[in-house]
Amino acid sequence: MNIFDKLRSVRYGFGTKSNIGKKSCIKKDKKSTFIHSTIQMREYCKIVIRKNSKLSMGSNIFFNRNTFITCQNSITMGNNVIIGPNVVIVDHNHDYKSDNMANSFIKGEVFIGNNVWIGANCTILPGAHIEDGAIIGANSTISKKVGANEIWGGVPAKFIKNRFE
Repeated sequence: MNIFDKLRSVRYGFGTKSNIGKKSCIKKDKKSTFIHSTIQMREYCKIVIRKNSKLSMGSNIFFNRNTFITCQNSITMGNNVIIGPNVVIVDHNHDYKSDNMANSFIKGEVFIGNNVWIGANCTILPGAHIEDGAIIGANSTISKKVGANEIWGGVPAKFIKNRFE
């Protein structure tokens, strides 16, 4: 059994205020990198870090219920990130041109800056670059650059306004 499957009791490598909720897990393949600090993870969350990939998370990251993250290349999160319930974050898509679509992937990167809030039911796709202070509205899909302190929403997400205007 992977040490990350036992985090609720062991808290191996996490900050002293970290908490992993009931039926949540982190699965890390060998030859992958997982850099982390203090996180709060509610129930039924799952993080999967595949071989030869890197997931880097800062401090004070909050995952609400049923968050799902799969890293096959590179996902970076800054500090003080709030992630709503039912959010999916992936850095890859299936290669629809491949004869074996189920096992062929196109990989990208995902970057989430500091002090970002991602609303409920959002999907963050490869190529998403969410800068500091941004807010992603509920039920949105992001696959491109979101500027600092911008509010985006929709499918696909579009710029709504600046937080401080």
